[in-house]
Amino acid sequence: MFSTTSRVSPRTSSAVAALMAALVVMLVGACGGGNTDTSTQGPVNLPLTSSVPDAPGTLVWSSGNTIQAMEPATGKRTRLATLPENRYFASPALSPDGRTIAAATFQVKPPEAGSDLYVVSRDGSEVKPLVKFQDAGGSLGYPSWSPDGAFIYAIVNPSASPEGGWIVRVPVGGGPVEKLVKGGNYPVISPDGKTLVFTKTDVAAQTGELWRANPDGTDARPIPGTRFAGVLRPVFSPDGEAIGFSANAEPLQASASSRRRPLFGPAVALAHGVPWDAWTVPIDGGTPVRRSSIREDQPVLAWSPDGQWLGMNGELGVYLIRLSDGKVYRIADRVGTGLIWLTNS
Repeated sequence: MFSTTSRVSPRTSSAVAALMAALVVMLVGACGGGNTDTSTQGPVNLPLTSSVPDAPGTLVWSSGNTIQAMEPATGKRTRLATLPENRYFASPALSPDGRTIAAATFQVKPPEAGSDLYVVSRDGSEVKPLVKFQDAGGSLGYPSWSPDGAFIYAIVNPSASPEGGWIVRVPVGGGPVEKLVKGGNYPVISPDGKTLVFTKTDVAAQTGELWRANPDGTDARPIPGTRFAGVLRPVFSPDGEAIGFSANAEPLQASASSRRRPLFGPAVALAHGVPWDAWTVPIDGGTPVRRSSIREDQPVLAWSPDGQWLGMNGELGVYLIRLSDGKVYRIADRVGTGLIWLTNS
């Protein structure tokens, strides 16, 4: 839905377990169903590589109450921003001009036990709330920017519905939160600003799928070839021609939606677990291409600015996937949540 200097593991820390409860509904709705027989296989624990000299830019993720950065070419790490104690960052997203990071933030102590939408300057000098969860009507999460920087798309979950909440659009300059798509998750806008892509769950079939729509949420329809037991966190390639995403097991036939799975059976129980991997597909759909075989747990992807790499942040660490030859490097141990790939200024 955490680094070396300030690490909070979502598996071991009860505090972070409590704050992440605000995103349980988002994850249930986004993951779809569970696994196939390959779920019995454990993740591939790749050896750590201190640096990848030909990898460009800087990777950014949230770690507890901080936002951290790493240059993959050198392995150098820095801290960009820090929140007060008992408040945590999640799911950072970079503005088109590269100057501002939007992120969900969590307050774990009542009565502020919800997730707000914050904006943070890239150098960490300014951290301020944009929308409070009380004003949005529910916890906010998974922000992404419109290409013109005028709006931030996000998720609002007002209730404990297995179908998730709403995809919303928030004016960066101030204004009301606009509801766009019911039951969608992980919204992202194409580089040309013409297409909204998100995930959606077929609750009856226990499957997930990528969908596309107009930027205002109209004309929503599934992207052919992207039905899996679970899908999450789509990301556009820099040229807007392809979508990277994480998926559970193998693609399912379109007819899978007619095969009803048991609502409380093993498929659901195994949804949050291995094997998840990186995939890409053309924006108009088709046959997805597997980009990793690591069997991670719900990893998050980021496309490099030059379009030659995919970054992946999973339960066992941060990975770089060179798309030209499929080489995978694990460049960091468990670090936190979310992933951004910046161009070095």
